[in-house]
Amino acid sequence: MVHEDAVAVAIQPSPADLGNQVLYKLCTQHFYHREPASILAKTKLIGKAYSVALDRVKVKRHTSHDFYTTKVVPAFMRSRLDTLTLALRSKRRIRDSHVSAILKLHLYLMKLITPLTQQNKRSFSSKYLHFHLPYLFFLYDTRALYGLAQFGIRLPKDFRMPGPRSADPAYAKFFHKCVILQQVIQSTYDITLNPRQLDNLLLDIANRALKTEQRNKNRARSRTLGV
Repeated sequence: MVHEDAVAVAIQPSPADLGNQVLYKLCTQHFYHREPASILAKTKLIGKAYSVALDRVKVKRHTSHDFYTTKVVPAFMRSRLDTLTLALRSKRRIRDSHVSAILKLHLYLMKLITPLTQQNKRSFSSKYLHFHLPYLFFLYDTRALYGLAQFGIRLPKDFRMPGPRSADPAYAKFFHKCVILQQVIQSTYDITLNPRQLDNLLLDIANRALKTEQRNKNRARSRTLGV
């Protein structure tokens, strides 16, 4: 069950809003991937702000600056990102007819990045695309996953997971569960949370759960020590 107070918190202004607004504005004004300067700014700022920087790799073969200018920027400029994102730019809500294109775009960006980093960069891809298409992409990371898990959402029995050429299975599962949670909140409270607000909810729920878990551990430790 989604508590009403948690939904209320999710739609309230946050101190993080200003920083996010800067990133939304950057991606709106520099939506395309035609200029090295805009690609450099978007990939570095989003990555650093959300702790998913592309240059965070196990084995570094380049300086951070060289990595972005000689690897990331050329790859993004050669890519089909503009064609794929432009096809979805006018969409203001997630509809069944959009889901396939959304998940394919996320997978495309992951595959674009993997040869550069030798990592899937699933979280970076979701967040980078979110700032370009904020109504369509949920922000994926371990805390959001943990928060989502607290609701115990199950996919319908007749749900068919997209194939590996159509979507990243982990993100697809996360995405569909987020859509279900959106629908539950809409039907319960007549409030439609956008992906940013849903992320606020998941992080708040995750933080509450982690605090409760820590308190329980402390109590168990106290009982063991006889305090």
